[in-house]
Amino acid sequence: MPPRARMEVALVLLSLLCALIVAGGPGHTAHAAQENGRVEMALVDQPVAHGPDDPLDLTIKVTNNTSETLGGFAVTVGVSERVLSRSALRDALANFPEFLPSAFTRYFERQDIAPGESVTLSIEDSVFELSTLELATEGGAYPLIIELFDVGLTERLDEFTTPLIYYPTPPETPLDLVLVVPINALPARAPDGTFPADASGDWPLEYAVRKSGWLRGTLDAIRRLTAPKPPPPGPRPRPGPEPNRDVPTSGQRTRSPATPRRLRIALAPTPRLVEELTDMRNGYRRTGAAGAEQLGAGAPGARNAAAVLARMSSLLKLDEVQPLLAPYSLADLPSAERSGLGLSPGQTQLGVGEQVLDKGLAYDFGQRWLVPPGGRIDTGTLQELQLGNAAGRVFFSPHSLQDPELSGEGCTEAFASFTCPVRVRTRVGTARGFVADKGLQERFAELARGPGLDRLALQKLLAETATIWAELPGRSKRMVQAAIPPLWHPSPGTMTRLLEAFAAAPWLHTVTPAQGLSLGSPSDQSTLPSLGSAPDQPGAEFASTVARAYDTVQSFSSLEPPEAMVERLTRDILVSQSQMWWGDDGLEEQGLSYAIEAEREAYGEMAKVRLGAPDHITLTAREGQIRLEAFNDASYPVKVRITFAAPKLSIEESIVRTIPPGKQQPLEVEATAEASGTSSLEVYLQTPDGLSLPGSQKRIAVTSTQFNRIALGLTFGALAFLVLFYVNRAIIRRRGVRPSAQTTTT
Repeated sequence: MPPRARMEVALVLLSLLCALIVAGGPGHTAHAAQENGRVEMALVDQPVAHGPDDPLDLTIKVTNNTSETLGGFAVTVGVSERVLSRSALRDALANFPEFLPSAFTRYFERQDIAPGESVTLSIEDSVFELSTLELATEGGAYPLIIELFDVGLTERLDEFTTPLIYYPTPPETPLDLVLVVPINALPARAPDGTFPADASGDWPLEYAVRKSGWLRGTLDAIRRLTAPKPPPPGPRPRPGPEPNRDVPTSGQRTRSPATPRRLRIALAPTPRLVEELTDMRNGYRRTGAAGAEQLGAGAPGARNAAAVLARMSSLLKLDEVQPLLAPYSLADLPSAERSGLGLSPGQTQLGVGEQVLDKGLAYDFGQRWLVPPGGRIDTGTLQELQLGNAAGRVFFSPHSLQDPELSGEGCTEAFASFTCPVRVRTRVGTARGFVADKGLQERFAELARGPGLDRLALQKLLAETATIWAELPGRSKRMVQAAIPPLWHPSPGTMTRLLEAFAAAPWLHTVTPAQGLSLGSPSDQSTLPSLGSAPDQPGAEFASTVARAYDTVQSFSSLEPPEAMVERLTRDILVSQSQMWWGDDGLEEQGLSYAIEAEREAYGEMAKVRLGAPDHITLTAREGQIRLEAFNDASYPVKVRITFAAPKLSIEESIVRTIPPGKQQPLEVEATAEASGTSSLEVYLQTPDGLSLPGSQKRIAVTSTQFNRIALGLTFGALAFLVLFYVNRAIIRRRGVRPSAQTTTT
């Protein structure tokens, strides 16, 4: 056995002996108890990958949370054998190994750490200090165990495991990666059209578009890596002997490529965010503790918004960037489809989203590539979209498919990860696309939990992809798809390092979705007929409130108010459908407020139209006119319907009139009395589609005198007839008596 190997074995045995004494046996992961807190160790940085004889370049931070000074310490670095599966990787990262085949220890005897203080140290030793790596012939993820001991190696203070990705030779056949980068944020524009300050007193979207903001930083990072400038010319080589090509050089190292490879991504800007940026660019109104303030197009926030839109638009024109269409407000498509709002194609989440993106970014998005939030899409929703010539290219979630385990017969092996495009056929059409890798999405979620860059979480994510590659290292046309969490807003530096890691990873080859479809053969899959509600989806009361608000705005639109007003109110209702509000009571309330305020504003506008009518009307003839007045206090003309209901009057059922803005308009309606006396006439002022306007119902008492006069004439006629009849009869009788008297006398 070589001397260095014997020394490593001795160090390993010493480490194991210490662990047995302190922890009570191998495999024990509990830390030694420390009074008044503990000493902690955290990974600050490490290279993405390593090659032969590369320095480890580990940066570690040690923090003393105890009440006593830590007088020196030691760090042991050990490595386990290469993991052969994703489950083995997770097990190795979660559990301390029983045995380390190779390790070394570095002592920091003179490094004292006072209570509450931290020190950052570097481990620069070569990877060949670990014989497991020196003798390795296969590339992949090797669990690297870092242990912190007191200087006498009697107490283990802390430890962690990070994946070290090592390749003796660069991979010849990389794994293709389809990476989706969403550009998304919670709505910053309130229902009243202003941009309010948040709880900290800042304006979120103004902060995002600053030079140091997350949004501008993300776009700048994408630009640098998707269209990098050519490297500056280096110095002329000095004359000398030819280098030995058999010895690894710094240019061959995988940890820091001399020329970063060009990154290819899919970019999914949320239309609502683009719309708000467009508003800011043109001048906007913001509110805060000092009140309301109108800012023009020359204000810093407006100029920064314009710069961000210009950057976004330029990215979409690059061959390395594939534009994706997302719903207007990142709404859950199956839920939106079940809502029964009856939206026209131009009012749907996708229809509005396409309009906004086309206008705001000067790019024809179409509905060629669709990214449903969370990949949630079922057969019913897919077919409805296909009927509108949409959803030809779709990103799916495994939970949207009937085979969530994704056997992938014909495109992968049973033991390996699913690494194929998919094809979904319905009775309407065919959709092709990708399925997000569940494990990678979990790693992304872990990475997005903290505000800054969790270097260990990033390395675990990278190791997951390296392990997928190692399943079938020589197999070409294998690809996975993953998406950055939509509401994760890392700093510009964090986003840059994340994207640089994907660009630098020698086992990965990023491709656009279109390139991915052209490279791999699709696996036939089927979507579930119907997806139920998501676990964190709001209840039925939330949905019914949104539906009621939509019905109210639709009725208001039939008055024919300005299109811009109806468009704003309708889009605010679409904002309420966003998936971004789910799972948090405060956010749900905020999201629902968009629908409630839209309904309230619509009713407020409709209340500006009033009806004037007398309490009593007398018809002096059988036919007459009912005179009314309509008042329009709005600044635009409105079309209204006046509806009548009267059982004893013959009158038009309804009439439609347009009332000029700020005017009072007389209305006259012909009516015919069908009975004498007083009857009730109900008058309703409605929208043309039949919604009664607030406070617009009037009840009028209508009295007809024409029938009383006829009855009086008939009464007098009958009396005259009776008088004439009896007078005539009396005359006849008198004439008959006189001849009889003359006869008797004779």
